[in-house]
Amino acid sequence: MTASTDPQIGDYVLATKYSDGDPGDAWALGFFDGPAPGFARGKLGAESMRWTVRNASGDSIRPGGFRRVARIREDVGRWLLEVAAPHLEKCPPGTVNLWTMLTDDAFDLELDRSKT
Repeated sequence: MTASTDPQIGDYVLATKYSDGDPGDAWALGFFDGPAPGFARGKLGAESMRWTVRNASGDSIRPGGFRRVARIREDVGRWLLEVAAPHLEKCPPGTVNLWTMLTDDAFDLELDRSKT
């Protein structure tokens, strides 16, 4: 995360277990909830930061947190879950990066079609 893209509590985000965005590892779409317990900013360095993401019911999706999170358009998140996920699950490890497969528009919240 960078200062200009830091999600705020409650923002809809894409999160990946590792920064490489391999969909074979844990990844999620949900609501940002801040640093994971035991990973306060600066305590272990930026590379060690982990972030908590919650589902619509308020439950933590992965209690150990995610290493990379970014705000994402809800319509893109819906596409990832409904269309892309079944195909991504079949990809060999290391062949897809969720972060680079999406264009910059996926993270441009002004273009979110689900908000209109």
